[in-house]
Amino acid sequence: MSRLIKRSSSPASSENVRPIGLRQVAPDYSQNNHEVGKADTGETTADREESRLEKKRKEIKVLKQQAEEELQETRRKISEEEENSKQRIEQAYTDARQEGWKQGIEEGRQEGYAAVEDAVQEAKQTITAAQAEYHQYLERAEPVILDLALTIANRIIYDSLEDHDGTWMEIVKNAVKEVKDHEEVAVYVPLSRLEETRKQRNEMQNLLAYSQDLLIYPDSSLGESDCIIETPYGKVDASLDSQLQELKEQLEEKLKEGGMHESS
Repeated sequence: MSRLIKRSSSPASSENVRPIGLRQVAPDYSQNNHEVGKADTGETTADREESRLEKKRKEIKVLKQQAEEELQETRRKISEEEENSKQRIEQAYTDARQEGWKQGIEEGRQEGYAAVEDAVQEAKQTITAAQAEYHQYLERAEPVILDLALTIANRIIYDSLEDHDGTWMEIVKNAVKEVKDHEEVAVYVPLSRLEETRKQRNEMQNLLAYSQDLLIYPDSSLGESDCIIETPYGKVDASLDSQLQELKEQLEEKLKEGGMHESS
């Protein structure tokens, strides 16, 4: 720079003047490209997460569709059996009338009445048999529909546990409410859920009416969706699998009770 200043300060002829070429400097896009790469990576991760959730939603939709198809098929068969029963009854009455008329003409009115009465009794037996067959079909179909419905419920709940943090705490809080009147309450959760559960300790403590201290312990033997509540009077198994099994047993008992009422 000092050399240039000296030259500019001294006189020079036009012959010694030499033009200085300007070199075009290319802009540095490396930093911008790095930032764009980061954005692309972020978008790819979000796309993968959305794709995973969309896949689960499709699986649940397929299970629901299977349940609806099974239910529609059951209804169709029941409707078909009812229609067949009606046709058999109508045919029995028609045959009875024709038989009665024939015998009334050939053997006398009294014998014709007897033939009609026999046909009526046969029609009643046909109705009774059709009703029995209808109830037997329902008894066979109901457990299948029940198992399919519980499978769908199980899948939906587990997907919710995986995708939504609040689902797990709702399960634990509902279990704590079951023992809210006990003085000592201890909550056992899987190690992977310990930190998440302890963050909600104060909120769960407020659910208890008498307990002075809510204790939360890890238990390595518990599964990802398991939870045990312990009090001086016993334990409450709030595990998701246990609750679904209990629900299944209650529904099966209701089905049995319904079957007994209908048969009586």
